Order: sequence, then structure tokens, then C-alpha cells
Amino acid sequence: RLLVIVVMSTDISFLGTCSRSKDEAQSIFVSTLVAAGLSCLGASFMIVSFLLFSKKKGVSRLVIFLALGDLLWAVTEMVTFGLILWRPEVFDYTVCVIMRVLFQFFSSSTIFWTFSIACWMYLQTFHSRRFDANSAKVMAIFCFIGLGIPALTCIIVVSGHMLVQTRPMMICQIDNKDYHFGVWFMPLITVMALTSAMYVRLMWHLHKSAAVEKKRREARAGINSSMYSPVASTPHHNDERSALVKRLPSQISVRLSLYILAFLFSWSLNVVDYFTQRVQGCSYFYIAIISNTVLQLQGLTDCLVYGLTNKQLRSKYGGLLNGVVAFLLSPILLIPIALRTMYVSLGCQGRQQSVTVANVGRHDSLPYARILTRDEYQDHHHGSSEDG
Repeated sequence: RLLVIVVMSTDISFLGTCSRSKDEAQSIFVSTLVAAGLSCLGASFMIVSFLLFSKKKGVSRLVIFLALGDLLWAVTEMVTFGLILWRPEVFDYTVCVIMRVLFQFFSSSTIFWTFSIACWMYLQTFHSRRFDANSAKVMAIFCFIGLGIPALTCIIVVSGHMLVQTRPMMICQIDNKDYHFGVWFMPLITVMALTSAMYVRLMWHLHKSAAVEKKRREARAGINSSMYSPVASTPHHNDERSALVKRLPSQISVRLSLYILAFLFSWSLNVVDYFTQRVQGCSYFYIAIISNTVLQLQGLTDCLVYGLTNKQLRSKYGGLLNGVVAFLLSPILLIPIALRTMYVSLGCQGRQQSVTVANVGRHDSLPYARILTRDEYQDHHHGSSEDG
């Protein structure tokens, strides 16, 4: 209560006005368009690089689902604000609801794909013996988190008739504040809290692992003798070290944790804007324009994490200039490379099936390589005629 009183009594007029003029609305639209265009470039670059160079296993699939959500979200925003700026007569209530539902689905899917990456890191680090990263069951659970929950929120928004078209922004928003918090900000804040907690624990774990590994290297080098340092001879320390050093390499953990930081960076100002609006009763212009711009840059920040932390990817492009050219051309190259990848994968599956059939036919004429029981022997020699 004291915090609310302090916030309400503070002079924050420098943040801009509550009411939106036409010029202020157009400024928000233009900044959103530019940021969404950069995110479209970044997400396209991630997907193209994945299709060309990745092994398409494990957590890399979750990262690309995140990039796909960033891409479709950026395209949705570009279409929305492009229509508002240049074809406002087309942007009626029906189009407004469609674009809002697409925004709701794709933007919230990026939230839950980031949460899936955090869960993958946590399980792979602390429960590696029971966690199978490449199993179909695990991927199905992550797909439900990344796609099912956003689809559920969209169904609630549409079936509850919660959307109204605002002026002069012309975009559709959830009118009821309680519904807005329950459908949008409560899942967002919950995911932010859980991912932050997992990030803190993972970083603490990596810090302890690095300290134990440093002591182990010192013990191996003979810096500390067994007389003065119990590191090399204490069984308890060996148990602690084996418990801390997990299967997930620390470099991969740090790289994946940067996606969490990019997510928190992109969405934090949006949460600040929401609570400012909740307390003050309006959304201030400068907070709104900065939060919208930073939020739309999530695809670009994810791309920076994907490119700058991946030495193998940088070596594949053979230099900074080639990487920049590929970054700029990635939206154009995305569809041809995706079609080529699908064609190659289908061709490989067809050849594999034909080879399997050929091998089965060839092996039918070979003698069995194991000892048969009496019943199996009788079935093998007398059952073939019964089968026709």
C-alpha cells in the first residue's frame, strides 16, 4: 500500500501524457514496425542456419521453435501496423480481432518456448539420469507447453468476447482489467518468476561446479599436497564433485541461459508499463514506446545469442561479412531452403525405406543367425504353407 501511495504521489509527467494523440500513435507504430522488421531478419537467420547446419536434435529444436514464434509474431505485427498506417479502411473490427488473436498466440508461444528451454536446462542439469532429451514423449510435453497453452488462452479470449477496438490506436485489446491480467499478465509473470528461479539455481550450480573443478585441477597439478589440502584424498569431496559435475556442459548451459536473459530483458518493460497503467490509470507515452520497441526486438536479441555464442556457426559462414549478408538475405532464402530441406528429408526417407525392403527380401533367403526352439522350428517349416 505504501508503494502504491508513493508511486501515485510521484511526479512522472516527464514520461509523457496518458492520452494518445495521432502523432504519438504513429510514432509507436513506426518504432514497432522497425523493431519487428529487425526481429524478422534475426528469426529468419536463425531458422536458415538451423536448416543448413544443425543436427536437429535435443534443445536445438526448442530454440528453433522459439525463433519460429519470433518470426510469425514479427510478421503479424508488421501486417497489423502496416494496415493501420497505410490501409486503415481495411482494418475493421473483424481484421482487428484476427490480428489480435494471432498476436496473442505467437507472442505467448515465445514465452512458453523460453520456459521450455529453461525446463530442459534444469532437467538436463539436475535430473540427467531420468531425463531423455530426445524422446518423443518429452518433445510432446514441450510442444503442449509451447503451443497448447497459447492456443488455450486464444480460445478463452475469443469465446469470452473480451476484445474491443481502441481509438486512436485502432488495435484490439482486452477491455476488462481482471481478464487482461488473468489471460495475459498472470501467465507472463508466472513464467518470468519460474525461469528466473531456474536461472539463479543453474548459475549457482555452475559456480560451485567451477570451484570444485578448479580445486581438482590444482590437486592434479600438485599445487596443493595431500598434507595441506584434503581435496585429493577426501572421499566426501569426490562425492561432492561427482554430484556437481553433470552431463550438460557448462558452455551450453551459459548459452541457453542467455535466451532466458533475452526473454527477461524483452518483457520486463512491458510488465512495468502494465503496472504503471494499473496504478496510474494510464499508459505513459515514453514508457509505451520504449517497452513496445524493446519487446518487438526479442527476435533480434535471440538471434544475437544464437550467432555470437556459436563458434561453429561463425566458422560455417566464414567471416563477419558473409554472416551479415546471410542475415540480410535470410527472409528471402528462408522458403527455398525450407522446401529444399523438406525435399531432401523426404527423399532420404524414401531411399531408407527402399533399402530396408530390399534388405528384408535379401535376408529372407539367408539362414537364421540364432538357435531356434523346437516350436519355432516347426512354425518356421510348417507355418509358411498355412500363411499362403
